[in-house]
Formats: sequence, C-alpha cells, structure tokens
Amino acid sequence: MESEVEMRYLTAAVLALLMAGCGSGPSEGMAPYPPSISVNGVGIAEGTANMVIVSFSINVSDSDPENAVSEATAIAERTIAAVSDMGISEEDIETTDYTIYMEEEYDYENYEYTGENIYHLKHSFKVNVRNIETAGEVLAALVAEGAMVGGLSFTMSNPEELIAEARAKAVANAKEIAEQLAGSLDVTLGEPLSVNEWMDYNNLYDPYPYGGYTEDEYYYGAPPVPASITSFTMNVSVSYEID
Repeated sequence: MESEVEMRYLTAAVLALLMAGCGSGPSEGMAPYPPSISVNGVGIAEGTANMVIVSFSINVSDSDPENAVSEATAIAERTIAAVSDMGISEEDIETTDYTIYMEEEYDYENYEYTGENIYHLKHSFKVNVRNIETAGEVLAALVAEGAMVGGLSFTMSNPEELIAEARAKAVANAKEIAEQLAGSLDVTLGEPLSVNEWMDYNNLYDPYPYGGYTEDEYYYGAPPVPASITSFTMNVSVSYEID
C-alpha cells in the first residue's frame, strides 16, 4: 500500500515537470517573432465610367398564383424585348432574384383579415448598358413597359488598370507612413512580413421618375444620365520588420 502511494506521488511529480516544460518559453532553435510596424495605406484611382448597370424589378400581386406568374412573365417579355431593340445583347440581361410569397389580405377599413390569400411575385433583373448615352432611354423604356427601376450604378467594363493603379498608390502610401514611423522611432525599416488588401467601390445614381400623363394615357420621358467619374479605393494593411 505504501509503495502504491509513493508511485502515485512520483507520477504526479513527473507530470508536473512535464507541464512546467510545456509552459516555458520557445524551445531552443525556434526563432522569436521579429519586431514589426503595422500600417494602413490608401490609394484612389479615378476614371470616366463607360458602362451603366441598371437594376429593375417586376412586381405583381394577384389572388391567383398562376395569374401572377403569367402577368409577370408577360411584363418580363415586354421589357426584355424593349431593351433588346435598343441594341442590348442577351448576355447583358440577367435575372438576379425571383420570389413569390402568399399573405392573407387585410381590410384596413374594418381592421380585420378577409380570409382571402394574395400572392406577391417579384422578378428582379440587372442590365448592362454599355452605351451610356442610351441609359436614359433604357430607363424610360423599362418604366413604360411596367417595370420598377430600383437604381443604377456606373462602372468600368475593364476596371483592371484602375484597380492596379489604386493598389500601387495604396502600397506606396503604406510604405511612406511606415518610413515616417520608423524615422520617428529611430529604427530601420525592413522587409514586409504580411500584407492584406480590400477595395471600396460605391458609385450609385438615384433615379427619379420622368414622365407625366395626359387625359388618356401616361407618358414617360428619358431622364438625363450624365457620364460619371468612377473611383476605386484600395486599402492595404502591411506589417514591416524593423531593426
């Protein structure tokens, strides 16, 4: 019994030594992480947009889901035909969302549900308009055929050069800041240890309705859509080794 107790104490002591060894500093031969400076840099490149992306949707509500689908399909066919007649290729017209849901109709005068079901359908699209001069006419054609324009954004059909320019400016900005910090701290700036990047792009145009009505029918005019300056903002986070 006594030897068994001694063996338990010996085992506990060995485990304690092993745990102490695991909690010690880095093992011999393992290089410590070098001291470093981490900075953020920003670069912006601008250019004139040469393409407009138009977002629009077809919204239909009906007590019969088949009627809702049929009506939405008819409107979609008319809108696609209208923009196709303006020279927009099929590849530049894309469905982005298609939803249909049911809700019970509510009588707001009597403050009660009627027991009737209403089906709401929304078919969303985006269209790439590569000729900015025709963007206003495209908007007018979509609205005239029963679509709802949700917004449009200006972009570049080939943004790679602007993105590369913004990236180079961001890296140069980060290095300049790092050199200033190193000089203020009286240390020598070394090689970069790590780098991360992310891009900001936001250039939206807010459409508002153009058109009106006569005694017999509505009419729609083409809103002016001036060319926009598109900018790409590249952000980088760089860690430099210091001596």
